[in-house]
Amino acid sequence: MPSATPGIPRRRFQLLVMSGWLLAVVGCSGRSDKWSDARPPVYKASGKVMYQGKPLEKALVLYHPVNGEDAPYGETDAEGNFVLTTFDEHDGGPAGSYKVAVTKIEYEVKPTAFDSPEEKAVARIPKHLLPAKYSQKESTDLTAEIKADGDNTAVFEIAD
Repeated sequence: MPSATPGIPRRRFQLLVMSGWLLAVVGCSGRSDKWSDARPPVYKASGKVMYQGKPLEKALVLYHPVNGEDAPYGETDAEGNFVLTTFDEHDGGPAGSYKVAVTKIEYEVKPTAFDSPEEKAVARIPKHLLPAKYSQKESTDLTAEIKADGDNTAVFEIAD
């Protein structure tokens, strides 16, 4: 029977492959690194955003920490609901106080001066759909608190 690789007998080749696979499995499981070891604990947090009395869909909700570094975020669904993510999807956010920014942007696509029949060149022009004060942590009046225990659900009403 011919060997799997020229110069290496079949049985030896199989042992090498299995050893490499075993090292990869053992080496990848349970391994920690600076990124995950330095993470603060996070707590489930969610909420709802209303604009002009209606749920706000496809808006970005960004929690800016008053004291801290990690900024959880979420995107609203059709009912205006969001779930915060900091490190892993929908994991929540670190305990603390937050200024909350909410933005919703639509993009208008327009041909540019470089547009030609051979090559389409377009510009994406952003159009902000919410009052500007809500999009910046310096100007928003929306706030939230994430606690280690208790309910971390927030409801935000955006007014013009």
